Amino acid sequence: VMHLIERDDFPGFDLLLDKGMKLDFVVRGTSPIHEICLKKDKVWLERLLKAGASPNFVNHGWHRRTVCSPIDCISFRTEFNASTEGDIELIEILANAGANLNEYLPTRETPLVHASLMARFDVVWKLLVAGANFRERVSTAPDFI
Repeated sequence: VMHLIERDDFPGFDLLLDKGMKLDFVVRGTSPIHEICLKKDKVWLERLLKAGASPNFVNHGWHRRTVCSPIDCISFRTEFNASTEGDIELIEILANAGANLNEYLPTRETPLVHASLMARFDVVWKLLVAGANFRERVSTAPDFI
């Protein structure tokens, strides 16, 4: 699947779907939906979600990535990729697909808290508009959040 995504092979992807391929799995430390979120590929994200990928699939991979959901990949993006262009659209797509915006990250923070600590105020705003609970915090979070 990862090779099909890398090559934008939509016919090959559709063929595998027709054969009953599952979309929520981890290979080489990442999953298709996590890799798509890190690459900021809106077209593939919409396609994966439409095909049945879970917007809340937690990546329990051992390589490169921490344990996280797709929405966490976006709030953590500053650690993986300096560019933030396109993040808002991805958050919107995941939120509309039912992503849990208040799930705790491995750092014991919510995506909202993490995005605010990373000064990702565009992400903070989109998460709030999409329904993230600003009262949801952890014991290590500052009181002003």
